[in-house]
Amino acid sequence: MKKTLLNTAFVISIGFVPLLLCIQPHPAYGYKRADVERLLSERDCPQCNLSGANLKNANLQGISLKGANLKGADLSGANLGGPPFGGSNLQNANLENANLQNANLQNANLQFANLNGANLSRANLNGANLFGTTLVRANLNNANLSGVNLGSADLSNANLANTNVQEARNLLDANFANAKGLTTWQTVEFYYKGALNVP
Repeated sequence: MKKTLLNTAFVISIGFVPLLLCIQPHPAYGYKRADVERLLSERDCPQCNLSGANLKNANLQGISLKGANLKGADLSGANLGGPPFGGSNLQNANLENANLQNANLQNANLQFANLNGANLSRANLNGANLFGTTLVRANLNNANLSGVNLGSADLSNANLANTNVQEARNLLDANFANAKGLTTWQTVEFYYKGALNVP
């Protein structure tokens, strides 16, 4: 009898686990409301926690987000041209069609971010981590890609004219299908570095 009661209690407790997981009031990412208010009012937010924040189509041009946590944030269509993002965490962020022209993304973490159709012309990505990032149709014209980790990144149909992409530290399994603006010398270098679908 005691054994049966223990087994029943165990089964009931196991049943509550998925229920508790479903009703958690907090999202997977926990941005601070005060940091969002500071961003929008003071237009300056270095070191802010904006992880998971919805900043879709926001005009953040010229705002300093250096060292900010933007992991999983929705910045699709946002205007982010010019501000320093150095050392920022943009892992898994959605930056589709965002304007990052002249942005300073030095040493930023953009691992698995969505940069499809983004404008990164003349952006400084020196030392940034773009492993597994999607950059389909992205404009990287004149961008600084020195020391960038582009392993497994998707750069199909991207504009790479006048870039130093050959100076990236990792190109293994990076997809360059139909990429534009590459020189003959760059394509040869890519083959040796393990890139895929080099035009």
